[in-house]
Amino acid sequence: MSLRKIVTFILITCATATSFAQEIKGIGDFKIGMSLEEFLDLPLIKGKNMQDKANRKYTTEESDLWKTAVDSQVEKYQRIYSVDVVKFEFRAPMGIPNFMGKDSYVITTKFFKNKLAQVNVSEAGMEFEEILTARYGKPINEDKIKFVICQNGHGAKSSHLDGSKAIIWGKGKKITATLHSFYYDCGKGGTSYWVEEGAIVKALDRVDENGRKALETEESKAKASASKL
Repeated sequence: MSLRKIVTFILITCATATSFAQEIKGIGDFKIGMSLEEFLDLPLIKGKNMQDKANRKYTTEESDLWKTAVDSQVEKYQRIYSVDVVKFEFRAPMGIPNFMGKDSYVITTKFFKNKLAQVNVSEAGMEFEEILTARYGKPINEDKIKFVICQNGHGAKSSHLDGSKAIIWGKGKKITATLHSFYYDCGKGGTSYWVEEGAIVKALDRVDENGRKALETEESKAKASASKL
């Protein structure tokens, strides 16, 4: 086969694969951009026991500690320093057994100004990659993992992974999907999978961070006023 025919075959194959790639919209029934009301009306969410924590008085130290909900619950959190940011956490099936052989994953949904901005699946396995590639096409691989040598208290040395790896579908588009794995502290690590509208998540994080800093300043002033120093 001539070089021209080989190049033509490769181009046709790539074009065909791209044409069959699906548009990234969300994860299951959780569609990016859906309203808070639409989310709460989903059968999966309506069928659970809603634990509303929106009025809980968080301190800044506690604000990022999201409790894992049991299978029958949906827990809602609204940070007091950013009323536009609402999170829900619950367990739901993904159709893929996890590392414990159970089809039950911790799902976190982030809403900004009443619209779903991100869906995150904790404990997602790397077996998600094959399924996502078949659905969304070839991803971008950003691999920043390296091997490090660790030594325990008895002097024994061992090699471990350190760093992170992001496999991204739809990079550069409005909505992207990312399978992320990370390793640290000589053997610790985890994986997660999320779909998000990046621009909205950045705005969400910025508003949230500014609110957190403002709250910390207020708390510091309150402590100083109460102090007898």
